[in-house]
Amino acid sequence: MIEPDRQWRFRHLTAVGRIIGNKRGAGVTSGVGYLRQVVDIQLFPELWRVRTQL
Repeated sequence: MIEPDRQWRFRHLTAVGRIIGNKRGAGVTSGVGYLRQVVDIQLFPELWRVRTQL
């Protein structure tokens, strides 16, 4: 099962890629390149392990 936060990040990456392409992102990020790097980071892995065990 894909965690909802990772699924949201992937959908966000797809939408941003369609809208801004390879332009810089908001703030100091590199835009789509940055989003590609963080899409696979799992937030709160301990909570997901506990949830899976329940």
